[in-house]
Amino acid sequence: MAVCDVLAILVQQAKGLTERDFARFHPSGRLGRRLLLSVDDVMIKGEGLPVIDTASHFPDLLFAISSKGIGMTTLVDEEGAYVGVVTDADIRRLLLRGEHVNRLTVAECFERSRRGSESSAPTDVDGSASPDTKAIDCLRQMQANQITELVILDGVRPVGVVRLQDLIAAGL
Repeated sequence: MAVCDVLAILVQQAKGLTERDFARFHPSGRLGRRLLLSVDDVMIKGEGLPVIDTASHFPDLLFAISSKGIGMTTLVDEEGAYVGVVTDADIRRLLLRGEHVNRLTVAECFERSRRGSESSAPTDVDGSASPDTKAIDCLRQMQANQITELVILDGVRPVGVVRLQDLIAAGL
């Protein structure tokens, strides 16, 4: 068996085959999925994506978080540009601190729910990617940043959210 493995490696090197070639020939295998699956294939998008304007008020925020069943919503400014996310855990933290959330706008909830030195400015570290990002790269980013949801942006506009559980279910 070892001799066959060596011969296979030598043929691979002689023909210049790469991991991508292997993925093309074996798309349903683990390596194939890792190399070919884009985040667009597994993300929540369209009507399933919770989005709310920062000028809205708390009851609308609560509805946006609850209505899609994923425990979070993306926030956009008046032009539709991504601002950040608010999760059900952020709301719990606000309530535990005694905030009067019913009087707050979405922007105020977002600012007051930030933990420690966490910035409100969206960056790649903050948890975003683009639709053409490979799913495996999203998984790595989520693991590195210890997050369970990643916002997918098309330029500055949110177009989807990928959850850790969806990436795991996809076999990554």
